[in-house]
Formats: sequence, C-alpha cells, structure tokens
Amino acid sequence: MGSYDDDSKLIDGRVLEDRERSLICRTPNRNAIPILVVEDDKVNRKILHQYLSRAGFDVQMAEDGLQALNMYTENNGLYFMVYMDCVMPIMNGFDACREIRTHERKQGLQLTPVVALTGLADPNDYTECIKAGMNEHMTKPVTRA
Repeated sequence: MGSYDDDSKLIDGRVLEDRERSLICRTPNRNAIPILVVEDDKVNRKILHQYLSRAGFDVQMAEDGLQALNMYTENNGLYFMVYMDCVMPIMNGFDACREIRTHERKQGLQLTPVVALTGLADPNDYTECIKAGMNEHMTKPVTRA
C-alpha cells in the first residue's frame, strides 16, 4: 500500500500528486509515506506501528497531543496523514487538532488529513471530532480487514 517508485512517480500503480512526492522526498525513508500516529496507550501504539509499518508507511509516534503538535510544527506539515486519539493526558486530540489547523492556516500549508482514532463511539463524539477539524472518525479497537 505505501510503496513508492521514485523513477515513475507512482505509488502502487497510481500517479502521485505533487504534495505526495514532496512529502516522500522529505522523509528519512524515501520509499515510505510519513504518517503520524498519536496514541497514549503503549500497546495500541505498538499495534498501530506494526500495521502501518508493514503496509510500507514511515510511522512516527507521539504519546499525547502536545508532543504531536510539537512534532507537526517542527516538521512543518511533513505528514501525509495523522491518526489522532481523542482522550489523552497533557493535551487531548481535539485541542491538538485545533492547534494543528491554526498552524496550517498561519503557515499557508495544505490541510493534512486528521483521522480520529478513538474509543469514543457516540454520534456526538463524531460531531465533536469534525468540529475540532478532524476529517474522519474511526473507533477502536482497530482490526485488520
């Protein structure tokens, strides 16, 4: 899923957009697309890292929203996608996403997709995720299709 062919500018047979090529060229592993996973639970971080790494992504991990915000702003929108837990210590995912969106607006960056990855499954939780600036909502536990 995440393999990149530098010569043909293709990823799994699909022509890459300029943003995707730019992201790949700025990552340590030039053959992988960078994804940020924000999860406070150590076991969940390990499982998500394994799933996404095996799919060929360059997975970077944050343990809370503040760490994620710092990683995101220091790398100035490096990530192709962010998977964000909502309920975490220090800074929750809702606030972290709002801060990421503020940073993107101030810097004139293209919006990075942020997917809520949470145990919150109520329809009101979905609405809260969207209001915080997240693009989608997935509930845990995560299973492989």
